[in-house]
Amino acid sequence: MSLRPEVIGNGALARAAEAAATSVDSVPTDQASGSATGARPKGRFAADVLKLTSGTVFAQVVSILAAPFIARLFSPQAFGIAALFTSISGILAIVVCLRYDRSIIVPAQDEAGVNLVAVSLLFVVVITGLSLPLVIFGQTLFLHQLNAPGLAPYLWLVPVSVFFLGLLAALNSWNTRKRHFTLITVAGVLSSASYVAFAIIAGFKGHNSGGYLIIGALFGTVLSAVALMVQTWRECWPTLLKGVNWESMLQGLRRYSRFPKYGLGAAVLNTVSWELPNFFLSAFFSTAVVGQYALGNRLIRIPMSFIGLNISRVFSQRAAEAKHEGTLAPLAQNTFESLVIMGMFPFLLLALVSQDLFGLIFGQRWQEAGVYTAILSVWAFFWFISGPLSSALDILDEQAFDLRANAWILASRLGSLAAGGYLGSARIALGLFSVSGALVYGYYCVTILRKCGVPASAPLRILSLQILKLVPFAAVIVLAKVLGAPAIAILALAMIVSVIYYLRLVKTNSEVRQMVYSLVRKPAAPGVAPEMVN
Repeated sequence: MSLRPEVIGNGALARAAEAAATSVDSVPTDQASGSATGARPKGRFAADVLKLTSGTVFAQVVSILAAPFIARLFSPQAFGIAALFTSISGILAIVVCLRYDRSIIVPAQDEAGVNLVAVSLLFVVVITGLSLPLVIFGQTLFLHQLNAPGLAPYLWLVPVSVFFLGLLAALNSWNTRKRHFTLITVAGVLSSASYVAFAIIAGFKGHNSGGYLIIGALFGTVLSAVALMVQTWRECWPTLLKGVNWESMLQGLRRYSRFPKYGLGAAVLNTVSWELPNFFLSAFFSTAVVGQYALGNRLIRIPMSFIGLNISRVFSQRAAEAKHEGTLAPLAQNTFESLVIMGMFPFLLLALVSQDLFGLIFGQRWQEAGVYTAILSVWAFFWFISGPLSSALDILDEQAFDLRANAWILASRLGSLAAGGYLGSARIALGLFSVSGALVYGYYCVTILRKCGVPASAPLRILSLQILKLVPFAAVIVLAKVLGAPAIAILALAMIVSVIYYLRLVKTNSEVRQMVYSLVRKPAAPGVAPEMVN
């Protein structure tokens, strides 16, 4: 669903993983004929998901392990410049294919699919071309408003980045259609690994400006797109070369016009709302503040995006069937309870120890990023529990509510960040951002549960009980901080408490135990349906 941000690291790999994971064991069908592109046994589906998620995990593990090295080599200001560049490119990348890349997997015949690839690439060229005058003529005004003159030497790379992001999106969808999941995984890992290698080498050689982080990220994107392009051409060149014609492209343009018509607005709202903090923090404060926020926000979102994606897979696989069986309400309530039980504790720990954690791992100049992470932990928890449940909105045909929710998110973030900016405090801005986000995501979550048939009192009761259960664990860490324990002792204590909590949780809670099992088990053999999680 659109309220969930794409997993950071490699967007194409993450989109493919989510597409495979949320298909509920279905295959693309042509809506006119209703024919399927091919039957997919459940074991094969699980293997596809495993290929993609394993690649996502590896790419994110590489990013997490490399983060302390990169953070010590580059300043918060450098991170801020790179974050602004990524935000600008990311917003343009959402519209560069006009969402026609999402339609590539839908038709029954490859000929129609390849013409949608051509439509997507045509828009990539057109919109990239339109971005050129925007960058050239709007540069002075744009950089003045953002208070980011350090971005000026690299703004001309935005159209280049947008072009390759669009190319990557189209190729990713084509290879998802052809089930070349290993290729997608390799391309994604290549992107993350090359960025990390480039940034570390540049940093050690003394090239510590934000521009080198930008070039490193662009290098990873280009490498990933070229790898997909070369292999796709080698395997599918007859179809790609002979199948494209203007008549079929126009037919696809008209037939799948619902993708830009209904999907583009929600996607733009969602992406803009996620990138707003970078723009506002830069405009009201400095690129160094943006860098502090970007590092904290990035590390919060990496593991939570992946965990949420996999829980979403488990939930969505069962939700459609549960709706027909009349058991959607208990399924949604049990999933919500499991998310709260699994998610509240780590976010509570972040709120208590993130300043010590960032100072120890990333260096003293990043302690403010730890403060921002603590502030954002409340919002991040509600985002975490609402994301997987949002799969139910597709099953319930409630896309209109999802669009309205995106508008609420955008409005609340605009108001919060503007208020904090005018009050002259980045901490206040992020505090209002976090509180308003928690309220909107909380309402969003309660509304989804209510639409599934769960009474509004149930989530409030579950949240209250879990807070009471966590008081003893939190009290131990708070006491250690009050007594003045050193940062390393506090972090060691937090790790011990975490191990005790989760071992006890897996031992005593059957729902969580079965959910963990479903996330780590190996896929069943082809043709053998994997056992559903009870």
